[in-house]
Amino acid sequence: EKISDFQTAWSQGQNSLKDEVAFKHYVQLCGMDTSISIFSQHTAKLKDKKKESKQSEHLTRINSALDVLLPNVKEDSTWLECQKEMETLQEFNQYFVSLENDDDWLVTRDSRIPLSILGLPQAAIC
Repeated sequence: EKISDFQTAWSQGQNSLKDEVAFKHYVQLCGMDTSISIFSQHTAKLKDKKKESKQSEHLTRINSALDVLLPNVKEDSTWLECQKEMETLQEFNQYFVSLENDDDWLVTRDSRIPLSILGLPQAAIC
């Protein structure tokens, strides 16, 4: 597939596909509105895949962060208590980052774990 970035706008995608016979045929057959809709669905799927991949990567790294930040955590501590304890530590910002928008972590080059990941049920299992 030629369009592999979820941030690709229709105008960019259309421009890169304009010489593809299959694309031209599809647009002629189904119309521009349907083509745009299918393109939007495709980029949404790409975004979902990227989100799953990044989320999985971050969740994998949470264990390492917890080992460093909370080496002596009590077994009866709740996940919320653990989060609050971590946030008080100086080293916390070495492992975690606060981002303005929920989707910023999909495109940031910052390798730290977004704070929003800590709110996922899967993070509490770590």
